[in-house]
Amino acid sequence: MSSNGAQERVEELKIRLLSWDFHPHDLCEDDLMRCVVIVIQEVMKLEGLGDLNIPEHLLHRFVVGLRDSYHRSNPYHNFAHAVDVLQATFYFLCRMGKLPLTGSGYPPLPNVNGHTGAETQVLANIPTDLTSAVDADARSRLRVQDFLRPEDIFALIVASIGHDVGHPGVNNMFLINAHTPLAQIYNDRSVLESFHSMALFQVMKKHGFECFDVDSQNRKFLEFRKMVVSTILATDMGLHFDYVGKIKEQTERIRLRGLPGGDAPKHNQASIDEQERLVLCGTLIKCADISNASRPFHVAERWCTVLLQEMCNQADIEKEMAVCSGLQPVPAGSTKSLANDRGMQIDSQLGFIHGFAMPLFGSVRDMIPDQSPDLAGSQD
Repeated sequence: MSSNGAQERVEELKIRLLSWDFHPHDLCEDDLMRCVVIVIQEVMKLEGLGDLNIPEHLLHRFVVGLRDSYHRSNPYHNFAHAVDVLQATFYFLCRMGKLPLTGSGYPPLPNVNGHTGAETQVLANIPTDLTSAVDADARSRLRVQDFLRPEDIFALIVASIGHDVGHPGVNNMFLINAHTPLAQIYNDRSVLESFHSMALFQVMKKHGFECFDVDSQNRKFLEFRKMVVSTILATDMGLHFDYVGKIKEQTERIRLRGLPGGDAPKHNQASIDEQERLVLCGTLIKCADISNASRPFHVAERWCTVLLQEMCNQADIEKEMAVCSGLQPVPAGSTKSLANDRGMQIDSQLGFIHGFAMPLFGSVRDMIPDQSPDLAGSQD
């Protein structure tokens, strides 16, 4: 592709990155990598990140290394899924006004109130002045996005693209019940998420993508690492409802801080604010990680199909090894044909939406009542 052609393609991808109709399965691998580079470079423009000093060639090496660290054989947990989560996180941050894109070659963000059906997705209607769940006066004083600093946004973006690095295509319960070495290393606790965090930092080190000086005394690096690890650990679906509880607790804390005198500085204010940032970043990646059901139907349907394919692949392994993982039992027959079974797709999606997605999105709605997520499209 010529340099002019490559630049034109970048401009086309920028438009896609700001659409909730984003569909990584429609993109080739080179385009997926371009999307990652575009997003990271956009974040690196934020004021306060000038000391990152990441040359473009090292950024490209890192992205290639990440791509190669995802298993292409996984129908679902592959590089396309990682880019999908990255795009959703990027989209949320843009809507929150944390990534100003004016004059950067991006199209204007669509008017959220104009969305209908599947386009009225979770967090898509976050306005550029995202506020907490308090009265109008309190909203003018305390805004949820004010907790996020540029370095937190950068850590969130890195965590989003690397949150499933090296995923083996089976879930935590399979690894634990099969007594795998990986489960034993992490003592059966957030096995995959702990592994992904470790693997991501290894990829960064291997390809020279060291954002800050790796030093035990480097505060910025320690904060960056803590944010990345905490954010990835938040994607453990085994702790899903524990995290929903954290979001509800944060909502109440923010409400109290919005009351007269409630935001008076405390002796441990820095620690309190850090905790709010950690929970908020975890919330954003969790919404991005399970946002498939809220995408337009033709996008959500494809994700449902490949997810079922991966689950059926695991079911085959379980039968062969006589291991139970807690997955919904797969009926007798060809698991590959079951993955394309319309009834099974509908049942699995409805079960996931009502059992997992809606409790999470509902807790976010409570935190942002004036601009609540609308899941009408994902329930059609």
